[in-house]
Formats: sequence, C-alpha cells, structure tokens
Amino acid sequence: MDVNPPRQQIRIQPPAILRNSQVLQTITQILFVIIFISTLFILWSNISATLASRNLFPSFDFLNNRAGFDISEKPNWYTPSNNYGEAFSVGIMNTMRIVLAGLFLATIIGCLLGIFLLSRNWLIRTISRTYVEIIRNTPLLVQLIFWYFVVMFSLPLDDITLPAEGIFVLPLRMLVYPILLVIALIAVRRRITPYRTAEGVLVGAVLVELAYAVLGASTPIVIGTAVIGVGLMAFSRNKGISASGRGQLLGIGLVAVGQAVVTGIITILVSSGAIPTSVVWWELLPAAYISRRSFVFPEFATTNTFQTWLIILLVGAAIGYAVYRYLSAYAERTGRLIPSGLYGLLILIVIGGIGWVIISSQPEPTEIVFDNQTINVAQAREAGEIGFREEVEITTRPVLASMPERGRFRFDIGTLISPEYIALLLGLVVYTSAFIGEIVRAGIQAVPYGQLEASRAMGLSTSQTLRLVVLPQALRLIVPPLSNQYLNLAKNSSLAIAVAFADTYQVGQTMMNQSGQSVTGFTMILVTYLTMSLFISVVMNIINSRFQLKTR
Repeated sequence: MDVNPPRQQIRIQPPAILRNSQVLQTITQILFVIIFISTLFILWSNISATLASRNLFPSFDFLNNRAGFDISEKPNWYTPSNNYGEAFSVGIMNTMRIVLAGLFLATIIGCLLGIFLLSRNWLIRTISRTYVEIIRNTPLLVQLIFWYFVVMFSLPLDDITLPAEGIFVLPLRMLVYPILLVIALIAVRRRITPYRTAEGVLVGAVLVELAYAVLGASTPIVIGTAVIGVGLMAFSRNKGISASGRGQLLGIGLVAVGQAVVTGIITILVSSGAIPTSVVWWELLPAAYISRRSFVFPEFATTNTFQTWLIILLVGAAIGYAVYRYLSAYAERTGRLIPSGLYGLLILIVIGGIGWVIISSQPEPTEIVFDNQTINVAQAREAGEIGFREEVEITTRPVLASMPERGRFRFDIGTLISPEYIALLLGLVVYTSAFIGEIVRAGIQAVPYGQLEASRAMGLSTSQTLRLVVLPQALRLIVPPLSNQYLNLAKNSSLAIAVAFADTYQVGQTMMNQSGQSVTGFTMILVTYLTMSLFISVVMNIINSRFQLKTR
C-alpha cells in the first residue's frame, strides 16, 4: 500500500485582468506605440546631431531666404529675388495645373475607350484594344521620355502657325454650313426630320460649293440653286422613298435654299452699302504658334467688370440647376424623357449672355493715365497707342481675348505653354486613360444584360440606353477603382523631373541642393503629395457614397 498521497500540482494563474483579451490587445498596442515613437525619437536625435554638427539643423526658417533661381514654368510675379517659400508655392501650382488637367482629360478619354472596347465595329474595337494593351504594358517613364525627346524634339525650331497664314480666307456665307448641320443634328435627334438629314447637309455643302466654284455666285445661279433646293425638299416628302433617302434629299435641299438666301442677303447689303465689302470675307488669323521652344495660344484676360459678370453667372447657374432638378423630378413622376440638363444649360447661357450685353454696354472711360500722362481714349485708339494691356483697363467687357502677337525677341501677347508641360500632360493622360478604359469596360459589362434588353424593348436608342440605364448602374463599380487611378496620376506627376518640368519635386530638390535642408525639404514634398492624395480620396469617397447601392 502506497502511504504517500499523490502530489497536487499547484498552478499559478495570472490575475483575471491579464486574462482579458481586450486588455492584452490594449497593452500590445501601447507597447507598439512606445517602441515606434522611441525608434523615431532615436532616429531624429541622430539626424539632428549629424546635421547640427554641419550647421544644418532642420528648420523652416530657410523658407524666408532668397531663392536665387529661376523657374521655367512661373507666374508673372515670380523672380529669383523671391524667397524659397514662394518658389515652393510655384512648384505646387505647377503640380496642380498638371494634375487637374490630367484628371479631366484622362477621364474623358478613358470613358470613350471603355465604350469603344465594347463597340460592334471591329475596327474601332481592335484599335482601342491595341491602344490599351500597348500603353498599359509600357512603363510610364519610358512613355514620358518618348513624348519629350522624340515627339517634342521633332518639332522645328521656327514657329509653325495654326492655321497657316493666308490659307483660311473664306466667304462669310460659308458660316451657314455648321449652323445648318447643328440644326439638322438636333432635328434628327428630336425625330423632327428623317434619318440621315445631317449627312445630306454635308453632301449639299459640297455640291453647292462646287456649283458656285464652277458657275460662279451670280444672281441667276443663286436663284436657280434656291429653286432646285425647294424642289428637293418637296420631293423628300414622297413616301415611296426610303427614310434615309428622304433625309438626304431634305438635307441637300435645306443647304441649297439656306445658302441661296444667305448669299442673296449679303449681296443686297453690300450693294446698298449697309456693310463694307471687307466683311464679306472671313479671315482666320493665326491662333497658335508651335515650335520646339514653346506653344503659344490666344491670351484671355479678365477686366474690372469680370467679378460682376461672375456673380450673374452664379445666379444663372443656381436658376439653371433649380430648373434641372424640377424637370428631373417631373420626368421621374411622369416617365417622360425631358432634356432637363439641356434646359438648365440654356438658362445659364441666356442669363450669362444678357449679363454680358448689359455690362458691356456701360460707358467706357474717356481718359486714361498712360506713362504718367492723361490721354484721351478715342485719340489714343486712332493713333494706335492703346494695346491689349491698356485695353484691359479700359474696356467694360468682362473678358478680353487677343491673338498672339510676336515681339522683337519673344511673344509679347499670348499664353505660353512649354513643351515640357505638353509632354508630361500627354504622358500622364495617355497612360492613365488606358487603365480607366479597362475599368469602364468592366463596369459596363457588369450590368446585367437583361437591363439592355428591357431598355431596347422600351424603344430607347443606344445613346439613351447607355446614358440612362447602363452608366448609372455601372458607376457603382467604376468609381472605387477609378479613385485609385486618380491617385496614381497625382503621384505619377512627380516623374516630371524626367522631362525637366518644374513641379513640386523638382523645385523642392533645387531648394534642398542650395539650402542643405534635405530633411525639411523632403518633409514638405511628402506633406504636399499626401494632402493632395487625401483630398482626392475624400472627394471620390463622397462621389462613391452617392452612387453606391444602399443596403441595410
């Protein structure tokens, strides 16, 4: 018999508070934060000690020092005499210029690519697929170098004028063709005229111009053209002809009659002396100059009355938006297809136009101070002493535009855009649009096919099906990955240094090289891109919450 009883194992258990999983998780997180902050503190202490020994202690005081370097892409107020802070703000503005323009253009091109990838036309679908596959599988840096060193450097050193000087001198009566084409497109869309009326307008324009070129625009020819046009318009009502044939005949007749009427009116006005002969001809002045050095476009300047006109535009936008919401709600209740967006836009245009006329009709000042001398405006204009810069201070029009004017060494008037900006914009837009196109294609294909069949059964056209049925449902899947592409475009803009574009990174790097404040400079660059990315994320999250499917 075993007289020794078995020993009992004594287990020492931790306190109950340490057996709580939530307490353990909290303690672990606190320890991690302490270790992380300690590591950062040690790292910062070492960096500070090293830089302090070189008299380069991290500080933002250097931002008040003189920059001493020029920036290729700069506003008029910046000079090398400005401080580092102002130079860095110029870099931020350049980055915002490229990012905002890139987001807008990449979205448009990407949406079109997504639609073209699903086109029934083999050629359009194949070209779009080839574009997407080549661009997506090529590094962005390689594409930027291609756009800059191949495309931009292939431009000549001498300026190329667009349009070419002395080529585009056309009769004023030819302006009736685009007007008739727009009217025909609207009429076909509203089903007022038969199909292919717009195509008939284009054919009629060619035939009428050939007739005037061969036979001349004399009075008998004009009258004969009008008679033929009336006959074609009457014959287009014959029900024995197909709908497409009737539409083409109607378009040709409309052009013949419209051109004859416009030509007759202009002839009568010129003969009576109501308008001078010089007005009959329409000359397109060179609006752009392209070379390896720069791209120059017309310059637009705001005047002293622009703020008043802007307030009127904001009022028109508010009224147009209210009309849009009312018509949209009415269409939702009744089921009628009402172009509410078009009506809202027309209201904005009408109110803005009325405001422009009222503001522009205000009397201009009779005298101005020019070179410390008071000069009469009328006499100065006759003598040609008032240029574009002075006209901005005189005119009552809200916005003033001027064609580029070449000075002795450079363009005195015009909007200059560097080839670096164009190359960077093309690279970012082309590269990002390929990814956006794939996102749009996937979003459209995710919509159930029954939705398309139902819309076609209701009699909706292809554009109406895409705009009213497919895209509103596809946006729920498109917006989240689209946000990532927007963020990628914003961050990829830092590759501007490859094409020597003065963005935030390049300006910041120049500041660091001159001042030695590398830690502070990189911190400013990181905060800039982080702020921009967070802002894009917030905006896209708001848009996503608007389109996402609400569930319980």
